[in-house]
Amino acid sequence: MHHAGSDRAAVDKLYALVKDVKIAMMTTVDESGSLHSRPMYNQEADEKGDLWFFTKARSGKTEEISRDSKVNLGYCDPSKQHYVSIAGRAEIVRDKATIKDKW
Repeated sequence: MHHAGSDRAAVDKLYALVKDVKIAMMTTVDESGSLHSRPMYNQEADEKGDLWFFTKARSGKTEEISRDSKVNLGYCDPSKQHYVSIAGRAEIVRDKATIKDKW
């Protein structure tokens, strides 16, 4: 994914705000439209603007993401007064090389 101009600046700012936060609250949507939030360990916030998390291959969250990829991530670092809410789309990645690289 390529970001240009002000998009690049926004991605850089987002990366700076969340890269050191260890836990994000991830909200997914279940089949009835109800919202589910759970803590996720922030594995990596890469410089392309992608946020990476590890989870069990078969879980409620992966089923919900497979059905409806819309998610929200909440980050907070009270010591720096950083509070970030990100709405976007999640993708389940099972590629072994990518997993090894991110782990």
